[in-house]
Order: sequence, then structure tokens, then C-alpha cells
Amino acid sequence: MSYFPMFIELNGRRCLVVGGGGIALHKIRVLKEFGADVLVVSPTVLPEILELKGVSYRRKSFDRSDLAGQELVVAATDDAEQNRRISELCREKHIPVNAVDQIKDCSFIFPAYLKEGEVVAAFSSGGQSPATAQYLKEAMRQVLTPLLSETADRLGKIRPRVREEIGRQSDRKEVYRRILRRALESGEPPSEDEMARMIASYQKQDSSRVLSEQGNNRIKQSGDRMDVKSRELFEAAKRHIPGGVNSPVRAFQNAGRTPRFIVSGNGSRITDADGNEMIDYVCSWGAGIFGHAPKRVVEKVQAACGRGLTFGAPTEHEVVLAELIAESVPSMEVSRLVSSGTEAVMSAVRTARGYTGRDKIVKFQGCYHGHSDGLLVKAGSAALTTSVPDSAGVPWDYTRHTLIAQYNDKDSVEELFVLYPNEIAAVIVEPVAANMGVVLPEPGFLEFLREITKRSGALLIFDEVITGFRLARGGAQEYYGVTPDLTTLGKIVGGGMPIGAYGGRREIMEMVSPVGPVYQAGTLSGNPIAVTAGIETLTMLKEDPGIYQRLSDQTEKIKHAVTDAAGGQVCVNQIGSLLSVFFTSARVTDYKSAAASDTVRYADCFGYLLDHGIYTAPSQFEAMFVSDAHSQEDIACICRVFSEYFLEN
Repeated sequence: MSYFPMFIELNGRRCLVVGGGGIALHKIRVLKEFGADVLVVSPTVLPEILELKGVSYRRKSFDRSDLAGQELVVAATDDAEQNRRISELCREKHIPVNAVDQIKDCSFIFPAYLKEGEVVAAFSSGGQSPATAQYLKEAMRQVLTPLLSETADRLGKIRPRVREEIGRQSDRKEVYRRILRRALESGEPPSEDEMARMIASYQKQDSSRVLSEQGNNRIKQSGDRMDVKSRELFEAAKRHIPGGVNSPVRAFQNAGRTPRFIVSGNGSRITDADGNEMIDYVCSWGAGIFGHAPKRVVEKVQAACGRGLTFGAPTEHEVVLAELIAESVPSMEVSRLVSSGTEAVMSAVRTARGYTGRDKIVKFQGCYHGHSDGLLVKAGSAALTTSVPDSAGVPWDYTRHTLIAQYNDKDSVEELFVLYPNEIAAVIVEPVAANMGVVLPEPGFLEFLREITKRSGALLIFDEVITGFRLARGGAQEYYGVTPDLTTLGKIVGGGMPIGAYGGRREIMEMVSPVGPVYQAGTLSGNPIAVTAGIETLTMLKEDPGIYQRLSDQTEKIKHAVTDAAGGQVCVNQIGSLLSVFFTSARVTDYKSAAASDTVRYADCFGYLLDHGIYTAPSQFEAMFVSDAHSQEDIACICRVFSEYFLEN
């Protein structure tokens, strides 16, 4: 196990302790010291536990219902096997858990700690040697004195001034170091006036500092990474490409920055035109599950290029990829390859209409299904109105059969089926919404969609362009155990090359030409280069069944680091290797709650991350992706930079 040290706010947090013995007593005392709301579940407890004030108690054996509403869990029974089972249940529900004497089953540990005033110092050996942690604690007692605590309190009072007057974070840290050094040398904390003079003195020393690199007179301020070449390329691009980019989000428009023009990528890193290397958490919007330029995929693609780039004719590799898709996603018994996710969704909707003989499609506000005319819509003033086009150039008549429901709102879907009986051809949904930021389906929501479509004679379409092969080999439908009638794929299925696919039961897909009346064609459909990349990527996933748990564990570390560092400022939604940080303190469960996020704060955080070598989505309403190429060091780096951002902001 590898633990990242961080502090979390326990005051008022609901903490469950399972067990009533001496170890449980120790854990309860620690939790109560820091203000946690503790519930103890055990058939028997020590009298000392009953004497503790503010501790709730259930005299019973533990069962999974005890986890409801809990934010932290401590498994402190005398039964190691029970502690392990409790840990497994907590991990399934994404609840942080500490299992006594089961270090491999812990998602957090209790360190040895010292507390002096508002200063807390923690010591840990990662659970391997508690004695070592205790030794460090005793040694630190000589250092952590009331002097340091009082100095820290005064630093907190002048911190807003330091942040306002000193731009670079490294310079702020130097000011804090000088103040602490003065306190240790003099034996008393500097007064606020003295600290103000130290700040002014440092500013004077720093005011003339100008950085240049390789003879280029470029000033590097506030930690910004240089982007001169990217700026030049962006200006040139705007002369011949709309907005300077070939997909709108790449323009960094919402972030107020210049887009980075990328020249190469390897593993978890990308390098821009100015030579800045960044850890990439966009991963080509999820396509790069193995990171950039995975050796096996590149070698197969290079060999395929030598045999020809495109034929416009059938190839054996198309059969192999179709078989791999059917094996991985059993609901896709028969599939058709296309060139993009947009094309896959457009074709799946047409197939659903052809199969059912109905016209209307239900989609959800905030779910994006590509830019085909019929789906490029959003809700009107009420959830039950038909949609109006969300783009110029799309006639209303193209979208009049598109109905809008609210994600995670069963009633909004039910009412549409009541209003339009026997008219709805299909419900299309991102099983995990990832285009309004990551929004998870509430328990029972996907099952409800499956039931109501079956009952009404409509088809259920899962748009798994993002979730396909990312949450599991079988996508979200495997993860949640809900089988749709049609599925659309993109991104990972092409291994980084342009490709899409749609498929479903044979009886539905045999509506597609040339065997059926639903027409769909494409010159580059089944392109041999893209198909080759897809085959190798899906083969690598098949050979490595542990990849999804690895990715989830890595991503959870980011989630917990951000949640703890932000102290309630954000809502972090995460599932598998998908994650979004919403700048709102409320839960995000649908488009409305996502849209309430503070996009200005998000843009500021995005810029901070970018300036510190972390490349994330430039929009609040996109996802963060973790790849198998991200190392423990990469994860620790983004956790640290996020923590520093919230410390400074």
C-alpha cells in the first residue's frame, strides 16, 4: 500500500466504528477529539465507551445497513475476517475504511499525531511499523512547541496579505520560512507589524527579478509555463480554421487561456510546442486508456500502414474486431463500424426508428450524443416540452421528435411515455453522464429505463462512447448489470484512431442495409489502420483483467485528496477512472446541479494546474481521465498540486 499524507475535516462527519473493545475505544477517542459524530455498532462494549459523551451506540451485530449515511468507517472487531468483509463492503460503496490489523484492506490509516494549538503534526510508517511512528512522535515533541503554534496562528492572519501582494507560490513559501526562522531564532513570534516589514523587504528584493531563457526575453510570472510558440500557432490557426481549433473545447475559451499545441505524447506525458512536458489527464478525451503511444499498438499500426492505408473493401481485421466487440459486450451480437461516435449514435437512432416504426426519441438534458442535427438539442423551459435546436443551422423540424427528460428523474421519463404512448422509438442515455461533468446514475435509474422501454415497446440505447471499455471490458452495462437493446462505442474501441461502432441484437441490426431497409454507409468505415489499433487495444484489455481495479484505485486517490483539501468547497464525482471536480458544495446529480457550479473558480484551478504541469479539461463540464500509464508518482503529483491550490485559494 502507498498512502498519501493529508488532513481531513472530521468535525461533524458521520463515522461508524464497528467493535466495542480496547482498540475501538482508542479509535473513538481520536475521532471524538477532532469532532466526529461517532456511531458504535457492537453486541458488547467496554464501560469506558458508554461513558464517552456524544457517542451513539447500537447493541447489535453489524450488517450492511449500518453503512447508510456514513462517511468514514473503522472496522475494529476482534475478528480479522469480519474486518476484511466490512472493508470490502465499504470499498464497494466508496466509503473510506480503516480495518484494524488488516493494512491491505485500509483506504486510510490512523497516524500517530501531536497537537499544539491549531497545529497538528502526524507520523506514520504506512501501517508497517507503528512503533516507528510513535518514536518519531516523541522526537517531534521537542520541536512542536507553543512558540510554533502561536507563530502559525499569526501567519494565518497575514496570509491574505501575502497572497495579495506576492504572486509566485514559491516566493510566498520563502516569506513564511523567513518568518518561522525569525521566531525560532528570537524565541518569540514576530509581531504583525514586524511580519509586514519582512513582506515589504522581500518584495523589494524581488521587484527587479526577470527570468530569461536561452537568450529569449520572455518574462515568466506567477508560475506560468511558457506558451509563446503555442500563441503563435494559435494565431496562425485562426486564419484558416474556425476559432483556430477543429473541436470547440480545445480553444480553452472558457478557461481564458491559450490552447497548448501538442507535438508529442508518451505514456502519461504530453509535450507542447514550447517544450513544456505535462502529465495528461485528458487522454484524448478518454481514448488513451493505456496512455500515449503504447508500444504494442504503435508497432501493429506501423505494420498495417505498410500494407495500405485504406481500401474501401472488406478486410479480415474487421471480422476480428467485430468478434472482439461481441465477446466483450455480449449485447452487441452484431455491430457495424463507422468513423466516429457521432456517426455511431446517428446510425443507432435511425436503426431504432426503423425497427420500431416510431419517430420520437427521448434524451436527457446535459447528455451529449454527438453533433448530429436530431440530437443537438437541450430542454426548453420545462422538462416535458419538445426540444428546440441548440445550434444555428438546425431547423426546428429536425428536432421536433426529440423529447427531453431530466437525468436521474424517473418521473420526467414516465410522463413523456404517458404523453406520447406508442410514439417513442427509443430512450438514449449516457449510462454514466460524462459531458456535463461526470454524473453517476442514482440507484435504480438505469434499471427503471430498462423496464419502461420494455414495457412500452421502445428500445434502450446506451451511448458508451466514453464508458465503453473504460468502466469495464463490457462497459457501463457490465458494471451496472443492465443490458440495452443498442450500444454505441467510440474512443477506446479505436485505440486512439478515428472509429465508432454501433450494435445490438441480431434481429435489430438486420434492419441495417444491405440486409435491411435502414441505410447507412461510409467510405472509411472499418478503416484497416483504425481497426488494427482497436484490435490490439481490446486484446491488451482482455489480457489484463486487473486493469480496471488498478485504474479505479488510482482515481480514488485523486478524489479523496481533492475532497479533503477543498474542505467542502467542491463536489467530486468519480467512478472507475472517470472523475470530475465540480466547484459547488452541493451534490451533483443532474444537469441543473452541475450547471450551478462556479465556472470561474474552475477556470482558475485549471490554470493553476496547467501552470504546474498538470493538463486537465479546460471546461467544468468535461471529465478527467486516468490511464494505465499514470504512475504512483503522477497521481501523487496531481494530489499535491490540487492540495496546494486549495491551500492558496
